[in-house]
Amino acid sequence: MKGAIFIGVMWVFWLSACAHVDQKSERRNNFTRIWRPIISFLNQDPGSFNTSSRDLPTVYREELAAIEEQWNKEPQCKLDMMKNSLEKHEFFFQQITKLNEDEIRNLERNNQTQRSVSAPLHQVLSAVESHPVASSKRAEHYDRDLQIGFCFGRALLVHYYLLKAGVPQKDILKVFALGDFNIAGQFWHFHVAVMVNDKGKWMVIDPLYGEPASYQDWVANVKSLEIKHPFSRARFYVSDPRRFMPASGNYSTESLLAGGLSRYFHDLGATLVTSN
Repeated sequence: MKGAIFIGVMWVFWLSACAHVDQKSERRNNFTRIWRPIISFLNQDPGSFNTSSRDLPTVYREELAAIEEQWNKEPQCKLDMMKNSLEKHEFFFQQITKLNEDEIRNLERNNQTQRSVSAPLHQVLSAVESHPVASSKRAEHYDRDLQIGFCFGRALLVHYYLLKAGVPQKDILKVFALGDFNIAGQFWHFHVAVMVNDKGKWMVIDPLYGEPASYQDWVANVKSLEIKHPFSRARFYVSDPRRFMPASGNYSTESLLAGGLSRYFHDLGATLVTSN
């Protein structure tokens, strides 16, 4: 009798586990059905400016290590350690500033043609900030401890809205800021926003700020959030718009499901399907 009860209990447990697996599989399949066409739309060929294969955190660490090595070869003041520390911060700032200037010069070389297309900057920014999922005011709903921030989700939506508005993929880029940032009392290691070529000038659409900004103004604003400011070590990398995260390549369903992001992107995807 006891054996029969045990078998019955195990049978119920097995059926429950199977149902849970089936539900999980169905949710994943539904997520994929929603996002596959959206991702295909976002991942269209950007043209010649293709840098999505670079692992930016690794590049950043290597650059910092190279600057450290260079600093160790510099004449240093051994008697005044405080002065030595300040000089080191200034040295790092100067070297990283040069790297950031090289980044924007490379961008300008890839932007020889001055286009006359006017991008809907304010409309896109307003649409993202009023969005029921992606708005920065809704971040706490999906991240109670505010450990994620979802700047990458807002950047994805900005990218999507620009394409929907008819802005060509070749006129859209992303810019990733890497460093140690203090934003509203929270510490972050990266931030991302979308750049768009508006009448031959690169403008940044970032819901963190209330207005579209020139690339130079946006960089200055983000630098001020780096914890070593005014000797900021923030490094800015321009990437093609398909990059989702600093270390990842193109958008994919796997990247949207990783790290507890599935609920946010399920809800975001559902709104995009409904709006089409």
